[in-house]
Amino acid sequence: MKLNPKILGLVAGVALGAVGIGAAVASQQVPEIAQGNGPATPISASSAPPSPTTPTPSAQVPSTKPSAPPGQTAKPPVEPARPVTAKLDLNKLGRGKAPAVPYVSRRTVISGDLRIPQTGGDGTVTDLAEAAGGLLIVTQVTDTMTGMQVFDAAGKRTAVINHVTTVESSADAATSAYTVQPRSSDGSEIAGFSMTFRDNRTGRTKNLTVPGQLGARVEAVTGTTVYFSSEPREASSARSLYRWRTAESAAQRVGTVPQPTAVSADATLAASMTSITDYGSCSALVDVSSGTARWKTCDFQIEQISPGRTRVLAGPAYADGYAPLELSALDARSGKLLRKWTGLPFIRSVLEDDDHVLTVAEQDGKSAIVRCTISTGACELATEQRDGTGEDGGERYWGLG
Repeated sequence: MKLNPKILGLVAGVALGAVGIGAAVASQQVPEIAQGNGPATPISASSAPPSPTTPTPSAQVPSTKPSAPPGQTAKPPVEPARPVTAKLDLNKLGRGKAPAVPYVSRRTVISGDLRIPQTGGDGTVTDLAEAAGGLLIVTQVTDTMTGMQVFDAAGKRTAVINHVTTVESSADAATSAYTVQPRSSDGSEIAGFSMTFRDNRTGRTKNLTVPGQLGARVEAVTGTTVYFSSEPREASSARSLYRWRTAESAAQRVGTVPQPTAVSADATLAASMTSITDYGSCSALVDVSSGTARWKTCDFQIEQISPGRTRVLAGPAYADGYAPLELSALDARSGKLLRKWTGLPFIRSVLEDDDHVLTVAEQDGKSAIVRCTISTGACELATEQRDGTGEDGGERYWGLG
C-alpha cells in the first residue's frame, strides 16, 4: 500500500446522483459519520504519553553480591522510553535491512530478488504494486501520458497499458486493480475512466466503465472486490468511495465513508476527511460497515492503515508545499499519538508492516529510505544515502510500493 495524493478543495456532505458504471453506479445518500463510544474529540499531539517499552534483561555478569534480597526475584533494568517526538538526522542513523516492499533506487525497481531497470523512455515511476511474484509499474511517460508496465516473476515485461494512473494489489498479491484515465493534449483529465480488475495468476482482466468522473484512485483490493474513489467533474462536488464486486456489472457507492483518504487492506476500516479549511482539516477513522467513527482528529490527516489494522500513518492536518516535515503513527483503536518524526522533508511514506514505517527522506542534498519502528521510536537506514533530491532533479530513491 502507499500514501494517497494530497486532497485539496474537498467539500464534505455532497450526495451524488446515479452514475453509470457499465450498467450504472447505484446512488446512496451520504450520511453523517456516526459517533463511536462517547463523544469524539480531536487527539492532542502534545498530551499523549509515549508507549511503554518492553523490559529486556541485561547480560549476566558474575558477582559475589546477591542479585536480589533473599526470596525475591531480581528485576531486569528497564530501557528508558524514547520520547514520542524525535528529530531525524540521516547522518546519525545506522544501516539496517533493505525494504520489504518494492522501491526504486535510481532507475531500477527493486522487489526482493527482482531487479527491473527503467530506460529513459519508460518515464518516472509514480506507482508500484506486487503481482503474484511479478510487478505492475506505473510511470509518467510524458507530460500528458501515463502508462503501466506488466512484469512477470522472471522480470520479463509482458504488457504495456497506456493511461494507467493508479494501481493496487490485494494483500496476497493474487489480484490487482488499476485505473485508466486518458488526458487531453494540455494534460488535464478527460471526464470518465475505466476500472480494470486483474487476476495476477492468469492475467485475465475485467473492465468497468465509469463515465463523468475524475481523479480515479484504487483504494483496496480484497479477493475479487475492488474499492476505488473518484469525484464528479463539478469542482464543488466531493470525492466518494465505491465498491465493485467484479461478478456484478455495477459499482455501489459506500455512503458510510465520505471523502476517503485511506482504506485498510481488508476494507473494514477507512479514513474519512470530515472537514477542510484554508488552515487545516479534520479526519475520522471509520468502520466501513456501520459508518461509526472510532475517533476523530483535527491534528493529523490519516493517510494509511496498517495491514493488521492496529496503527495508522498520518501527516499534518494542513498539507502543502514541497513535502510534509513531520510523519506520525497513531493507535488505530484510540487515535492516541504513538510516534512523531520531524526535521526532514518526508517525500513518500508507507507502513512496511504493523510496527515499521518506511519513508523517503532528504537531507543536505542527499536522499535515503529510512525505516522507523513505531513501538520503540528507533530509526535506521534501509538503503544507503545517495546524492540528489527531488528539488534538484538528481538521482534518488522513490516509489515505495
